[in-house]
Amino acid sequence: MEPTEGDFEDLDDYEEQVEQLILENGVLLHAVVNLLVEKKLISREDLDREIESLYKQAEAGDADSGDDA
Repeated sequence: MEPTEGDFEDLDDYEEQVEQLILENGVLLHAVVNLLVEKKLISREDLDREIESLYKQAEAGDADSGDDA
């Protein structure tokens, strides 16, 4: 069963657990990306373009959400 916020003694414990999960997922994602490049399933240039596109989309989303405030 997945832990929920109520399972932690305090908010600091919960935030620490979330940060740890983010780090672990980042490491896993990095390994998968390196494997794809190693196996020549995607080029480093294509990967860089895709990542840049994702960042631009995220920034555009942030800008849009700021207009509602």
